[in-house]
Amino acid sequence: MLIGFSAARVFGDPPYMGAVIGALLSFPFPANPGPVPGFTDFFGSQAASAGYHGALLPILLSVGMMSLMEKGLRRIIPPALDLLAVPFVTLVCTGLVSLLLLGPLGNYAGDLISGALMMLYTKAGVTAGFVSGGLYALIVTTGLHHGFYWMEAGLLSDPKVGVNVLLPIWSMANVSQGGAGLAVYWMTRNPSMKRIAVSSALSSFLGIIEPVLFGVNLKLIRPFIGAAVGGAFGGAYVVWNHVAANSYGLTGIPMIAIAAPLGMPNLLHYLIGFAISVITAFAATWIIGIPTETGEKDVSSMDRF
Repeated sequence: MLIGFSAARVFGDPPYMGAVIGALLSFPFPANPGPVPGFTDFFGSQAASAGYHGALLPILLSVGMMSLMEKGLRRIIPPALDLLAVPFVTLVCTGLVSLLLLGPLGNYAGDLISGALMMLYTKAGVTAGFVSGGLYALIVTTGLHHGFYWMEAGLLSDPKVGVNVLLPIWSMANVSQGGAGLAVYWMTRNPSMKRIAVSSALSSFLGIIEPVLFGVNLKLIRPFIGAAVGGAFGGAYVVWNHVAANSYGLTGIPMIAIAAPLGMPNLLHYLIGFAISVITAFAATWIIGIPTETGEKDVSSMDRF
């Protein structure tokens, strides 16, 4: 219901209509508690008895269709009937199509995507973790990382998976930004940059990477490269050891709360990956060096000692 509410706002429709569609997909009668898929008679048609609780694609597809229908009806229905007719017709038609077509289609697409992700995870393994961990920060700079949440939700809602294997990789990429930021703190002679680097690096360990990413590493370029190296090695490690989480959204230190419930080995490997990411990013940035305001290479480790 909350996803439907938020999606309707994004599509420019009344949020309560999106919430109604979310409630319809969560209503008990289409859900099939057994392992064998079944069907429910719905006004003479056969609706798949598949539960949509926790599934993201069915509600997004349904609200998207609802938005198109609602806007189309407002063009053809007289204003005098608009207030009553448009919501009623839109919700009834969208509800029917959602239960008969979009819901099953969304579940099927979600299963395909989660299956493809798990195949990549199991087949490519360390290589997938290395590439994903190294490139994730670049994706964050474009804002496209927000599109990964539904993939993570799909993995969690898939009964064949049930855990989030992507978030540990993203977490390694995030904390590596902090490792590079700490290297900048020790290497720069600029007092202002020192203050920004140390505070933003510490915040990245709590899962907030934008300050160090945009205020320090991306601004200086070379620390951004060093952080990518740390994220790549950390991502490879957590994939190699099958680190997972039981939810999504938390990275860095807060992710301990959703990694620990899956067992002590899972938590231990997560913490080791955390350390690998930070130390590797720090070392890579220290070796590469940082530019000064004039574009020259700043103090390196050899110069300092």
